[in-house]
Amino acid sequence: MTEQKIGELAGHVWRFLESHGGQADYNTIRRQIGTHDGIPVEMGVGWLAREGKISFQHDGDTVRMALRRN
Repeated sequence: MTEQKIGELAGHVWRFLESHGGQADYNTIRRQIGTHDGIPVEMGVGWLAREGKISFQHDGDTVRMALRRN
C-alpha cells in the first residue's frame, strides 16, 4: 500500500461524489467502490476528509458525505 494508491482511491471517491450530485451516503460509496488495489474505501474517504475536501452529515445511522466547493 502506498500513498499514491490511497490518493488514487481518494480520486475514485471524489469522482463518485461528483457524478452523484456532489453527495452520497457512506454505505452507497462503500458498496459501489469497495476497494481499489486492495485498499479499503475508508482510506480514500479519510484522505479527502483530512484535506477538507468533503463534509459529513449524520442523520440517525446514515452518514452522508458531500464535496466542499472552495
